[in-house]
Amino acid sequence: MKNLSYPLLAGIILFIITIVYISLFFKDNSHQQQDNQPINLFSGFVSSFKEGYAFLRTDKLYFSLCISFLPLILLIVAPSNQWQLYFGNEYGGVKITAYIWVGMGLFGIIGSRIPQLLARVIKNKLSSLQLLLLLNMCAIILCVVITNVYLSVLLFLMHVSFTTADAIIRTGLLHNTIPAKSTNRNTLISFFYTIESCMTAVVIIVIGVLTTVINLGTIWIMFALIATVISLPSLRKLNGKIETEGF
Repeated sequence: MKNLSYPLLAGIILFIITIVYISLFFKDNSHQQQDNQPINLFSGFVSSFKEGYAFLRTDKLYFSLCISFLPLILLIVAPSNQWQLYFGNEYGGVKITAYIWVGMGLFGIIGSRIPQLLARVIKNKLSSLQLLLLLNMCAIILCVVITNVYLSVLLFLMHVSFTTADAIIRTGLLHNTIPAKSTNRNTLISFFYTIESCMTAVVIIVIGVLTTVINLGTIWIMFALIATVISLPSLRKLNGKIETEGF
């Protein structure tokens, strides 16, 4: 039997070689001021973070939107980080996870088309997010509850599609709520993703602790329910406050 650690080790070695190669042969001049003095990256990060935080405090709509989006991480993180363990343990190991990798790419493409399809029947993007949230929750719960391997994998891949569509709509809403006159749109979007990344890290740690006492399927269901209970009311409250056009 082939050692499954070999591909991982090969990837790590290739990654290190790539970093060394780029460091030696490529020069990055993007982080320089007009006087050609290099910008301190840490200071730049702190400055961007302060700017994003200040905007978040002054713009109540953007603040409410960000707060409403964050709980969705609970629904997404557990399956995206544990699906290989879950399906590997439950349904036969490496072979099925290889097929799922292929399916994830295909269903990701399908998910990228869902926002356009929803726009034909649902004009409000927040309403589309609410629908996707409910569908995503159902897909995850049924994925765990149903014991048929083919249906379980199909439901997980549907979750991948719903998650892809959700990400596209959320990004569009974040951009739409930032005033058009703002010259720091990218900074403000990056600020949200920084907060999202921090919360993701915390959730991953919590999941790691929970897996020592709870099985993976139960964690998926628990987090899906918590995310829905928290996010759905906040999204409904915001619904109607944001005027959006079609996709």
